[in-house]
Amino acid sequence: MKYLMDVLGIEMKYSNWDDEKNLPYLITDRYDFKLVSLAGVNTVFMYIKGDMDAIFSVKKHISKVQHISNFPVVLILNECLPRQRKSLIDARQPFVAEGKQAYLPFMGVALQEKYDIPKKNHKEFIPSAQVLLFYYMYSEKKEMQVSDAVASLGYSAMSITRAVRQLEQIGLIRTYKKGVNKFFTSDYYGVELYEKGQKYLRSPVQKKIFIDRTAVDADMLYAGYSALSEYSMMNAPNIPVFAADNIGNLISENELIDAEKQAEVEIWNYNPKVLADSRRVDILSLYQSMKNDADERVQEELENVLRKFWEEYM
Repeated sequence: MKYLMDVLGIEMKYSNWDDEKNLPYLITDRYDFKLVSLAGVNTVFMYIKGDMDAIFSVKKHISKVQHISNFPVVLILNECLPRQRKSLIDARQPFVAEGKQAYLPFMGVALQEKYDIPKKNHKEFIPSAQVLLFYYMYSEKKEMQVSDAVASLGYSAMSITRAVRQLEQIGLIRTYKKGVNKFFTSDYYGVELYEKGQKYLRSPVQKKIFIDRTAVDADMLYAGYSALSEYSMMNAPNIPVFAADNIGNLISENELIDAEKQAEVEIWNYNPKVLADSRRVDILSLYQSMKNDADERVQEELENVLRKFWEEYM
């Protein structure tokens, strides 16, 4: 890559990256890879095939490549919109737009032979902050009154105050007053707001248990594979999956005993009903609950569902 050599003024050596075979098909189908030595520092160049996926998907793919390679991953762009470049820079994700821009934040340290793969130190959202963020995004409102969120989400005023404070400290929202009423708004919208907060998001699932199917009630929503089958073309699972924030005094088991008689219940750290508009859990919470599932088909369907959601949102 002559452009990069001219920019850095260093020697570059290319070779095949053998660990590519350990990646899932949904990634190798979208990217080509090369192991590239930049002044003696090994990196993995990740070349986009065809059109670029949504940034949130690209970041997830990069994370998987990073985990397998243990090298810095440099995304090679054919074309990239200004907002996409800004999102990559905000995430400190190395990339090269041929002939236009090279963003390699690790090289200043790497050239001094002090390179370590950066570790992201961040605090996860408290459950009420994640619920409030999702609720705000689903509302598609520019501003929201804090007292309205308290009334709608079932949290105490103190819990919502803590949630607002965390979101504000991170920089996702800002607060202000109109008279005696407190409001919040965000400088970001839709998928951009989602991407800004993505590294703080967590799975709502605390644990999974099994109950008799006859004990399933209306307070339990379809979750996991059952919800994904509702949102996508995947078949419904043999063992139905539900979500609830508690099951009261119902008898439960920690392991599956009878696949024909039991249902799986995910115990969430927030009430899934506050964000749902039907008998299934909401899309953003579903994605967080399943984003680490090892099944490649599941990951592909999840990303398709999320991509469709943002397309309709915008």
